[in-house]
Amino acid sequence: MRNNKRRKGNTDASYNAFMKADKRANEILNASRQLDAFEYAGDIMRPPYEPKDLISLIERNDTLKQNIEAFAVNVANFGHGIKYQNEFDYNKAEEKIKEEANKEWEILRKLYKYLNPLSDFSSLIYKVAVDMYSFGWGMLEVIRNGAGDVCTLEYCRGCNFRLAHNKKAETKIEVWEETEKGYEQVGTSVRFKKFVQIVNGKRIYFKEFGDPRPMSYKTGEYSENLQEGDLANEVAYFCVHSSYTDYGVPYWINTSITASGNVLSELLNYKYFHEGRILPMAVTISGGQLTEGSIKAISDGKGIENAYKILVLEASPFESNEEEKLLQTGSTPRVNIDIKSLTDTNNSDALFRDYQKEGKEKIRDSFRLPPIYTGASADYNRATADTARQISEEQSFVPERKRICDTFNKIINNEKGIKYCELYLKGPDLSNIDQKANILSTLNTAGAITPNMLVPIVEEVLGKDVEAWDEELGNQPFELTKLRNQNTDMYPPDGIQHGIEKSDDDIIGELSRLTHAIRKEIGGSLNE
Repeated sequence: MRNNKRRKGNTDASYNAFMKADKRANEILNASRQLDAFEYAGDIMRPPYEPKDLISLIERNDTLKQNIEAFAVNVANFGHGIKYQNEFDYNKAEEKIKEEANKEWEILRKLYKYLNPLSDFSSLIYKVAVDMYSFGWGMLEVIRNGAGDVCTLEYCRGCNFRLAHNKKAETKIEVWEETEKGYEQVGTSVRFKKFVQIVNGKRIYFKEFGDPRPMSYKTGEYSENLQEGDLANEVAYFCVHSSYTDYGVPYWINTSITASGNVLSELLNYKYFHEGRILPMAVTISGGQLTEGSIKAISDGKGIENAYKILVLEASPFESNEEEKLLQTGSTPRVNIDIKSLTDTNNSDALFRDYQKEGKEKIRDSFRLPPIYTGASADYNRATADTARQISEEQSFVPERKRICDTFNKIINNEKGIKYCELYLKGPDLSNIDQKANILSTLNTAGAITPNMLVPIVEEVLGKDVEAWDEELGNQPFELTKLRNQNTDMYPPDGIQHGIEKSDDDIIGELSRLTHAIRKEIGGSLNE
């Protein structure tokens, strides 16, 4: 892995016109963004939206960032695991197949546990998800060992990467497929992408994860005659699908005008305190002209430092023929002093409050997130909250997790010849412990509860691991076990009634302890 691949550039991100409205606001809100400038020449493809402009808007808007992070957290931060593929029934498989499946499980478990020395797999996926939902795509660099096996994943800052035209995108690979003879490798054609990163004005090329062809990281050309130090690394590419570009487009892009309007409305509120006239009253003196000091007081009477001060305006007599006539007749010039309220000129509190509220709702709707995920509603009860979480899981988060895992399952499993197991990203446990207790109570009343049915509940409630029972006894209902023990007591094989043997007594005692532990934790919902 080359150390210079992810070095920062020296070009500050620029803003669109709507982001340049106020110099002072930029000084307060502008963070230092070291994003490399891309000159779209040669084979570099221009994205529909510049990442630096989208990131700038995200940092200025008070809603986008929390929606992006809420979506990324729910997709990635519940951990990962290994499971058997849906079409594979482990319990019905032959012993030889079970042994092979167990080995595959262990291979994948160790692989994803140690893919990065400083970060776990879920944290890497979270960073990719934040990029993907911010500007449309996210990337992970894939490092292989000397044997060509995947050994390390590194997060890549996706905003520094662009797609490159790939004239030789299509190539042939072999994949494992289930045939009449069992699993066999079958040839197929695949189109791979090419990527480029600009580092200090220099291009570094990457090939897409799974592309078996050697590529030069300097030129992006495929060649079999490359030195090991010139080989391009691979990147796993994840994007929000768009029908008109190979780049991803973020979910919130259709609300970009709304997001920009919210930024400007906040900026207007800020400018009101910085430059607005918020004096409560003015004292005016008429019958003459304003003095230079009064004119200066009017021009300086703005900003929060002048709040609640009184504006005093002074006037001097007019130097005119009209004034001279008044003096000749013995009259004096008329001078009027008046106090004028200025509160009518002040903007009311919470300017554009309704506009901003509707804008936040539109942005959240673009992510298909219920208000509870961003703390925007207080009128939820347990039933509505559970329903909202369930719908979001089914419609948004579960498909996203599967789409991300498919990239690894299709490529890594194929390269390692893994046929029965796969990676998955975990989600929250949405089950209700009361509902579980009621179901278990009903099953127990009917005599259908088995020891292994209680093991997951005990682990969840007590917060500790419980070893499952062996297949024969663990999957046998309690009542059937008791009945068989009673029959053994009444009709022993040797014709002599010995009572229940010690091992059977231990079994009944352990089952009873499990039942009592469950009843104690969930309020006695289970019946013996």
